[in-house]
Amino acid sequence: MTLHNAKTTQELKTIIEKCNETFGFNITEKNREEKYAFARMCFFYFARNFTDHTLSEIGDLCNLHHATVIHGIKKYESLIKYEDFKKISDKVKFQFEIPYFDLDSEKNSVEKQLRETEKLLDFYKNKCEDIECKLSTARKRIGNKQLETDILDMFETLTTDKLMEFVEYRLKPFIKMTNK
Repeated sequence: MTLHNAKTTQELKTIIEKCNETFGFNITEKNREEKYAFARMCFFYFARNFTDHTLSEIGDLCNLHHATVIHGIKKYESLIKYEDFKKISDKVKFQFEIPYFDLDSEKNSVEKQLRETEKLLDFYKNKCEDIECKLSTARKRIGNKQLETDILDMFETLTTDKLMEFVEYRLKPFIKMTNK
């Protein structure tokens, strides 16, 4: 077992211990009672969201198949909407000790996603500038300055979310169509 595996296995064992403490029984016992099933669902959900383990690795600690883990996570997400289940789940969540989780890698992952999103935004801003240039040319051809002004005003008022939506569902198909 490598050092990384030992560290991350400790993370999973810590989550199991916290679930066991909260629920008052061993969640890895082979038992189909509802209280055991919900406790395992909590474990599956927290293990999947707070560690980088695969579904198989999470299931192995409870001697369960990865498909059972998937089902448990989906079931947890549907049950957590109810106040009774949310209260129990929160008891487990608040017991976690932060040092067991690698927050630096999570921060790096978020920063990486942010950089990729910024690159995409820059790319589409350049595409928008290119479209503005084409609009200017089209305006000269048709002599309709108001059309260009209206479109440019629209771009200036768009939020980032709306701009991304516009790019995804309008601009990309338009660019694809005009490049053929």
